[in-house]
Amino acid sequence: MATRVLNSPGVEIRERDLGLIAPPNVGTNVFICGYSSQGVTDEVLKITTRDELLSIYGVPTNAAERYFYHGIKELLNSPANIYTFRLPYGEGSGSGFGSEYSALAYPVNFVNADAGGVLSAVSTNLDQLSGTYVLGNPVHITLTEDEYNQAQDGSLFNWSS
Repeated sequence: MATRVLNSPGVEIRERDLGLIAPPNVGTNVFICGYSSQGVTDEVLKITTRDELLSIYGVPTNAAERYFYHGIKELLNSPANIYTFRLPYGEGSGSGFGSEYSALAYPVNFVNADAGGVLSAVSTNLDQLSGTYVLGNPVHITLTEDEYNQAQDGSLFNWSS
């Protein structure tokens, strides 16, 4: 950190930090958007590693995708939080834009064990007062705009135990 001290008129002393360590950017958030041939659209993702970057957005195949990919890759060398957004592109308004919505549904099972820890019941009856509820692997569901709106107001599904 540089400091500036004025001792008397005409005398100025400046101190400069010649250290090789940059001050950490703690709490800095960086948002970068660009083109990619794979990955989710219309969703902001936090990227933390290069492996994660490759698995989500894949290897770039053209100049626009390289710009996005290498921009993120260089930001991973900093301590900043990196948030990314994939811009869809292609014919018309770009592949990925439309009236489709998606959701992740988690199946739930009820597991009950007796005092000795032995399983006594596994069921989908969720009216139980004591025991353990176990979330299963998520299932990806694609919804139309009408189904999405019905899910929002609670009329899409008939909920039951």
